Order: sequence, then C-alpha cells, then structure tokens
Amino acid sequence: MSQDAIAIALTTRLNTYSPPLFIQWPNEAASPDADVAFLSVAFLRGQPDNPAVGPGLTRHVGVFQINVHHPENTGEGPARRIADAIATLFAFGSSMTYGGVTVHVTRTAAVAQGFHDGAWYVVPVSVFYRADVYS
Repeated sequence: MSQDAIAIALTTRLNTYSPPLFIQWPNEAASPDADVAFLSVAFLRGQPDNPAVGPGLTRHVGVFQINVHHPENTGEGPARRIADAIATLFAFGSSMTYGGVTVHVTRTAAVAQGFHDGAWYVVPVSVFYRADVYS
C-alpha cells in the first residue's frame, strides 16, 4: 500500500509537466508516435529501513527513473531541455503527498548522458526519494 502511494505521488507530479507528453508506464504496452517525444518510467525501489527503535516507522527509499525519448537526428538539445525541465519538477527538498504518505526528494535529480536506442535518443533523469511511513 505504501509503495502505491509513493508511486502515485511521484507520477502525479510528473503529470504536471507541460506540454504533456505520452508516458509509457511500467508493464504496459505502448506504441508511441515515432515523430514525437515521450517518457518512460520505472520505480527502482531500495531496501526499506527501520531507523527507529521498535516498530512503527519504515523508511522507503528509491529512484524514480524517468527516461526522455526523443526522435533521433534532432540533436541533443531538445531531449536535454525536456530532461532539465523534468528535473526541475523534482527539485531537491521538494515533497509531494498522496494517501497520507509524503515523499521527499532527497537530492538534485541527475540528468545523465543521452544514448541511442533504436529510433530514439534517450536521456535518463533519476529522481532520488525518501518516504517515512508510520504504522
């Protein structure tokens, strides 16, 4: 349940990106338009921690991985600008809440070097997060 709330909080923030782009969600079939940029996402969940003595607090950490797919042969700039704008949505210190679970961005989002993948130039954006869940 907590992982669902974390995912919804993060994806709700991603859905505020403007102009809206098609998003390929995990384990969902998609056929994006070959001439239009799109995003794909993954939730790279880390090992939960129990930083308090005794039961009651579980700390969830992870990386919300967002890949910007841009048509090839358009230069690095367009994909990089989208990636930078998405990184700004998840600024260090920002937080978002869903279902009583608050997700904190724990460091500046990492915009990695792009790479070619078929007909796409892909720029990864890694958003590092933490959510403390009390039971």
